Amino acid sequence: MKYRSAFTLIELLVVIAIIAILAAILFPVFAQAKEAAKKTQTLSNIKQYGTAINIYLTDNDDVMPQSMSQRASGTWRWATFHPFPSGWFDDGSGGWVSPELQNQVAAVWTNAVYPYVKNAQITEVAGATNAQAVSGDFALPRLKAPYKMGFSMNGLLHTFSATSVNSPSIVPLLWSGFGKLNFEGRLLTSPNLKCNGTAFTECKFNPDQPPQPGAAGDGFASAWFWGTAGFSSPANFSPPASIAGNNTVIVAHVDTSTKAVHIPSPGTDKSMDVNGIFTQIDNTGAPTDMKACRISPTGTFYHGFFRPDYDGSGRSFYPGGCDEP
Repeated sequence: MKYRSAFTLIELLVVIAIIAILAAILFPVFAQAKEAAKKTQTLSNIKQYGTAINIYLTDNDDVMPQSMSQRASGTWRWATFHPFPSGWFDDGSGGWVSPELQNQVAAVWTNAVYPYVKNAQITEVAGATNAQAVSGDFALPRLKAPYKMGFSMNGLLHTFSATSVNSPSIVPLLWSGFGKLNFEGRLLTSPNLKCNGTAFTECKFNPDQPPQPGAAGDGFASAWFWGTAGFSSPANFSPPASIAGNNTVIVAHVDTSTKAVHIPSPGTDKSMDVNGIFTQIDNTGAPTDMKACRISPTGTFYHGFFRPDYDGSGRSFYPGGCDEP
């Protein structure tokens, strides 16, 4: 009986080469399938959260939750990372754990709506980087588990009447407002109204005027934020805006319809695009500009994509112009 000798070196090299070619073909397919699954999960999460906000609206006279908290003095914390959930860490009397501040923070949208959600996992962007918004919080005694938040409410809807939204299927309610990033233990609203007045007054979207009497500014009534500040971990992290392939962010509209919205590809400039979220994306994929528009030539700028009165008709809606060069 004859026995076949072992594989020759050439045969082994051929087999290895075939395996390498198959791997090169299949690995990108697997990666794309994984990204698609994450995108689908994020779409499901934001859809559920948008539905929870709409249930909240039925119990609160169709008035949107607060995008920020209000101090006892009447001023608004419009650019502040708020604890999520309220009172999860103990920073001592007079701090965020105090009953007074906990009551103020409980009115902020994430904490106000959470009883309708009861599932911290649907607040996340699937596969995103997790960042401790204020890393010092995690060195303090823990009273509850901190939650992660990868979405942002449209801050221009702060205490706005849902029935006054012109086009509920167009105006964003929630979006993946920090790209591939989940904040741990805190939340920040972006974009948000610049409620920096010192008087004890309400602050609300006002189509061609500042949102609050006495609000100081440079003609812009809203502001947007991106990435982490120096006190975060990881520090100074500027994530890519796209949460999936094909340069997309996720948006849930006021009517709870949800979709993936395309943004410019890295290194491109879409400064003339009124209907987009971002107009400029740097080479790393991080956004550098968001279009702001006004109704009259001497009016106040609000970020156009998020305006509660926007109907999606494009540049014709803004006879006052946009902040293009």
